[in-house]
Amino acid sequence: MFGSEFIEQSIFSASAKGTAIIPFITAGYPEKNEFSNLVLSLSEAADVIEIGVPFSDPMADGVTIQRSSHQAIESGVRLQWILQQLQAIEVKKPVILMSYLNPLFVFGYEALVEQSLEAGVDGFIVPDLPIEEGSDFRQVLNQANLGLIKVGDTGISGGADCQGGCHELWVSLCGDRQRRHRWN
Repeated sequence: MFGSEFIEQSIFSASAKGTAIIPFITAGYPEKNEFSNLVLSLSEAADVIEIGVPFSDPMADGVTIQRSSHQAIESGVRLQWILQQLQAIEVKKPVILMSYLNPLFVFGYEALVEQSLEAGVDGFIVPDLPIEEGSDFRQVLNQANLGLIKVGDTGISGGADCQGGCHELWVSLCGDRQRRHRWN
């Protein structure tokens, strides 16, 4: 099992027992050469692992992620490097990459999906992907059964945007409650 199904099963299975553990790390932070070991260590306790792709202008992130992204970029961490590192290890838990759209677009959606599948990536969070846009990206992910996790407030409806067998998991945040919706 892989992709959106693996993510969904892992989260809901863990939630049924209590709470899902989904740690976030910025790739290559605090030490680039410890990235693979850190991911493997996290996979021992995590239900899903979220890995941030460093970006030069992380506008939707707080100060901590901005600083860690800056340091990782300074040490040479790029999307290609992250995928190579993940391909070299075997992570037995779902892996989600959080990235802004521009690095994914520049990399090329087809190449991204191909290399993500080889690296064991199961899905993506793209905080600056507008709900009403990104159909090219969604289509390539859907064809590969890779997940696209959207995060937004409860006042946003995403159902209409997920026509035709979309593999998206929508997480709505409202205070300390979380609601999960899936449209197929």
